[in-house]
Amino acid sequence: MTKTKKVLVIDDDRAACDLIALALGRRGLEVSVSHEAGSGLETAERVMPDLVFMNLLLSGTNGLKVSKALHSIKGLEKTPVIMLLSYEGEL
Repeated sequence: MTKTKKVLVIDDDRAACDLIALALGRRGLEVSVSHEAGSGLETAERVMPDLVFMNLLLSGTNGLKVSKALHSIKGLEKTPVIMLLSYEGEL
């Protein structure tokens, strides 16, 4: 029996979260979604995801800081993080 892979999506853009969750869910992955960094870290600690998709530009912080905090959680030290960037305009 194979274990269902768990993916966490952390993005304050709800439409982006919905799209990513739909695409990954259709591939048989168990997807959790969080719309802010703090609750994303709490969710990560609870579900222990195998992979994290995270927006680089999060409200009030950034994905690099959240990634560092995520990797400080016991059991998630080596969890892969894919950074997303969807930004309209100049950086």
